[in-house]
Amino acid sequence: KAYVMFGDSKFLHMFSETYTAVQRHLKSGPWYVECDMHSARPTHIQFNSLQAFWPGLQVMYGDIRAAEETLDAFFGVWLKYDALPERYLLKSQVLH
Repeated sequence: KAYVMFGDSKFLHMFSETYTAVQRHLKSGPWYVECDMHSARPTHIQFNSLQAFWPGLQVMYGDIRAAEETLDAFFGVWLKYDALPERYLLKSQVLH
């Protein structure tokens, strides 16, 4: 968003590197897991409502295919519970 707002290419470069790392290390199917920043080991295998911004950011970045996949997964949870829960455990596919 900083690149869009300020037009400084260093922000786009910074995001591009980060996005590539997220796709490589945190993506699990259509989901994105949380991990320890030092070890890169997963810490929480869950979806939480604070992640809802991600598909929109993927669209802004131009990764439409990934955004569709992510949004479909998020929307599936929405349909199951009629809202986005605060936390949804991915392994057991239940609310926490």
